[in-house]
This record gives sequence, C-alpha cells and structure tokens, in this order.
Amino acid sequence: MACECCEIVKRRRALNEVHDFGLWSLNDKNNSAPRPNLVLQVIEHRNRLVDLSEEEAAALIAILRFVVAELERMAGVERVYAVLLNEGGHVHFHLVPRFFWEEPGEPMRLVNATTKPPDVETGLVVAKRIHDSWISHRGGSGARDVQRA
Repeated sequence: MACECCEIVKRRRALNEVHDFGLWSLNDKNNSAPRPNLVLQVIEHRNRLVDLSEEEAAALIAILRFVVAELERMAGVERVYAVLLNEGGHVHFHLVPRFFWEEPGEPMRLVNATTKPPDVETGLVVAKRIHDSWISHRGGSGARDVQRA
C-alpha cells in the first residue's frame, strides 16, 4: 500500500508547492485558500514522535518555532495552533492561525474553515515566503543547514 503522505508530497512537489527544511518539509493543506493552513511533515516514515531520530527532533523544534513566529507576524493573527497528527506514515503538524475576530479554543474547526479572512495570503504564498525567510536567516540554501540547527 502506498503512503498517502508521500503521495501528497510527491504530487505537490511536482507543482513546486513543497518547501524543504532538511529533515522536514512545509506545504499548505490542499491549496488552502480560506486561510493559510500549513503542514510541517517529517520527510522519513515516522508514525510517532518517539520514533523521530535525535536530528529530526532537534530540527523540528527550530523549524516549528520559526514557522509559528512567522505566522504570528501576519496581520490579525492572535494565535497559531499546532495540531499534531501522526497518522498516514508521517508525523506532521497542521499549523493554523486564528485571527482576532475568531472564537478561541477550537483549532480543529479552523483546519477546515471555509471563510476567508480579509486580506490574507493563501497558504501557497505564505509557505513559500516562510521558506524564503528561513533561507535568508540561515544565509544559505536552507535544506542542509537545518540538519545542523
């Protein structure tokens, strides 16, 4: 049986919609137009957090902190929910911003929200911007630098 997460990344990578951070990759969930709903996923097959290598776990902290901080800089964002999912063969996080006019405490409702906040970039644009910012902060290509972070 094929890995669903690998299939999604393969299909999205062909469209240049996956951004590599070394041991992790970032893309948006299903071309999320209503709001930036990003997915941070370990590249190797790992079904549980405890299965991450030391390098993957260390890289996760640096990347997750950076991506959440970048999302929190977006206009109107009050909180970013990091929803851990470890199904489908890969540990991955849905990173979903909650805007100041939305009710707190319901991150799963926001994962599939259909209302687009005004003047908010799509997930495709946000994921690329965050990746470019990561590379700029690292002063290099980004992908290999993350493994040493």
